[in-house]
Amino acid sequence: KNIIKFIRQRKIIKAEELILFGGEPILPQNVDTINEVMKLFDDLKIESLTVITNGYHIGDMIDIFMPINAKFQITLDGTQDVHDARRFDIKTKKSFKKIMSNVHYLLKNNFKVELRINVDHKNYQDIPALFSYFVTHNLDKNTHFYPYIAYIFDYGNYKQEITPVE
Repeated sequence: KNIIKFIRQRKIIKAEELILFGGEPILPQNVDTINEVMKLFDDLKIESLTVITNGYHIGDMIDIFMPINAKFQITLDGTQDVHDARRFDIKTKKSFKKIMSNVHYLLKNNFKVELRINVDHKNYQDIPALFSYFVTHNLDKNTHFYPYIAYIFDYGNYKQEITPVE
């Protein structure tokens, strides 16, 4: 709600791009705020939207983004075994399959997906298998799919962090 108030108070007339990020912007409890932000698109003549997300809930909200030029940056930590050991849904203890299903759904609907692959000293050897997964699932042929590697340095003496997905 604060972002809507901020934009309206600044009397912004035009914006080239809007970026939704921080925490996890695509949570079910944020749907009303996201809908309000989307209403600003026409008012401000916004040309594009980027959503930085873990990708877990995007399938539930894709209809909100259909009328606009949106792209998504989604993060993974490796193949299913590696990713699910690090970032998982509290109930299912997994998130890889749902995130990748959402990636496929976004691509099927012609959204651009930048897949950020977090790599560190514990999962770097897993990367070839992840890229084999992309080939097996024909993601390598999709012109809207942009995987890239982001080196993550663990300043906590190489402790493996586990982050549940909300």
